[in-house]
Amino acid sequence: EGADISVVAAPAPQVMSLAFTTEAHPDSPFNDVRVRQAANLAVNRDLIAEVLLGGLGKGAGQAGTPAAFGYDPSMPSYPYDPDQARALLAEAGYADGFDVTAHVVVGSFPADSEIYQQAAIDLGAVGINVELQQIRFPEWLDFFLNNTWPGEMFGSSWNTAPYMDTIRPYTYMTCAKRVPHFCDESMTPLYDATYAEFDPEARGALLRELHALTMEVLPALFLVEQVDVTGVAPNVQGLTYLNRSVNYDNVTMSE
Repeated sequence: EGADISVVAAPAPQVMSLAFTTEAHPDSPFNDVRVRQAANLAVNRDLIAEVLLGGLGKGAGQAGTPAAFGYDPSMPSYPYDPDQARALLAEAGYADGFDVTAHVVVGSFPADSEIYQQAAIDLGAVGINVELQQIRFPEWLDFFLNNTWPGEMFGSSWNTAPYMDTIRPYTYMTCAKRVPHFCDESMTPLYDATYAEFDPEARGALLRELHALTMEVLPALFLVEQVDVTGVAPNVQGLTYLNRSVNYDNVTMSE
């Protein structure tokens, strides 16, 4: 803005998260849903969105963003309650906390490195001590496809692209994945029912139910609804985009 560049922001098709690798690590504390709840309660995601995303995004409360079909605008983000997080950890037998490792790829989305760092700080404040290890995307993809994660968490986006439907991330973040990193069979009936339903209104209702159940099961630590931010020079007019595709036929440039 200081250089006379305007900022165009739009909801991205992805929700940023730290996913739990419970299938690869059966002894992980995150196999206890109370610990997964504690992790989600520990992070002040709304403050992260306000400060690190400049208020352009918001804390994530479901497996999709407003850009995708099935998004439920009435569903709030997970509450920030570190005291309840500590109570749940104590109830689960981790009053003294524990150490975990999270593998992340950075440099792909606005403030992703800072968001992971702040999440780790918030988690550490309740006793979940996270060592962030930065890896390259080819390494990430190999771990992801084969479920050979060396750590208990990894950075992952709930991605509704390319067809902008919130069912899409469930194909690789649940038991539906060929080699799942997380699997809770209670999600499968709703997942299957959604795939079998072709009426848009009924299907939207099923997706909203699935999102609500996801917030109970918690396959991941949900962080923020990602945003796409584009700088536009003053001689460019008519720039619009959807799903990261620019409608170039609407763009004009002056001298």
